[in-house]
Formats: sequence, structure tokens, C-alpha cells
Amino acid sequence: MKCLYCDTYQDVPSNRRKLNGVVSERFCYIKQQTVDSTTESCEKLSLTGYVYCAKNSQRIHYQVCMNRYKERCPECVSCAPGQFIYNLKKRKKICIQPEPQHVHSV
Repeated sequence: MKCLYCDTYQDVPSNRRKLNGVVSERFCYIKQQTVDSTTESCEKLSLTGYVYCAKNSQRIHYQVCMNRYKERCPECVSCAPGQFIYNLKKRKKICIQPEPQHVHSV
């Protein structure tokens, strides 16, 4: 599993990020070292809620990504994040919880 999918990696403040070529290096407070998207994650990985979608050129919720991959959306069939998240969910290797539903009262 890679740091790219960790919430801690994604939430590093921009002043703690450094671009090394095309790879964004970030200081991980958990590992206490500089990591990048290809660094192997530690045992404290907390799956990020959002992943970068090349189809839309924006970050989307992981459930949207996973469902697009699962439904075989043409642009998403070869998507690495979609495949990774879908396989995690399928194997139930880690628990992926849905976002809490907010109840609105009138």
C-alpha cells in the first residue's frame, strides 16, 4: 500500500510540500520523514476520502471512483486508483466506511 492513499499524506499543508520533478514530496508526521506518493505506507494508514481523477482532472470521493471502476466506465477501466480501491473493498482488507449521512431537521 502506498502513502498516496493515506489521509495523512493528502492533508499535509502546502508549506510542507516540495516538488521534486513531477513527484510531490511531503513530510509525514506519523513516519517523521519525507515521503512521496510511491513510498510504502506504514501500519497507521488511514484511507483518504478523496483521490485524484484523471478523467475529470479533479479530486473525487473514493466511492465515486470505485463505482466508476466497478461499472466499467470506459475512461476508468485502466484507472489505477479505482482498481486499487475496488480491490481493497472487494477483499475487505481494510474497512471503508461510507460518509455519515447528515440529518436535517425542519
